[in-house]
Amino acid sequence: MGRLRPATAALLLAIAVGACLPASIRPTPPPTPLPSPTQTTLPTPPPTTALPTPSPSPTVVEYRIKRGDTLLTIAKRFGTSGRSIAYWNRERYPSLDPETAGYAPDRIQVGWVLRILPGQEYVPPIDDGETGIDVTPSPDDTEDYESLPPSETP
Repeated sequence: MGRLRPATAALLLAIAVGACLPASIRPTPPPTPLPSPTQTTLPTPPPTTALPTPSPSPTVVEYRIKRGDTLLTIAKRFGTSGRSIAYWNRERYPSLDPETAGYAPDRIQVGWVLRILPGQEYVPPIDDGETGIDVTPSPDDTEDYESLPPSETP
């Protein structure tokens, strides 16, 4: 091996000595100069097509009828109508089927478990009887028949 040049030997000695010094007095190298900021224009990325977010299906609540409950009080509690509750439960409790002669919404029984969709309304399709065309009125066109006395109900 050859001999070290004096400048290289001095540099190696300085590094070795500097490494042995405590951090509080160790010499720090000068900061690396940062490049000056320049304004660059990046190309506009192409628009992305987002997939539609699936809407959640309504949450069904099961409510056990208590003494003193009526379809109307239960409906108000859940933000729906008594007729909607009757439709949702007509298979389980046939007396709640508004499309039958045995419809008796005032004869609910303590202990029945009703399925309810809070905040939802069920509007059954209406057939005009002649053309088979669905003539279901919009929610703005319907009256709340439950609030009418029995003598005024259509």
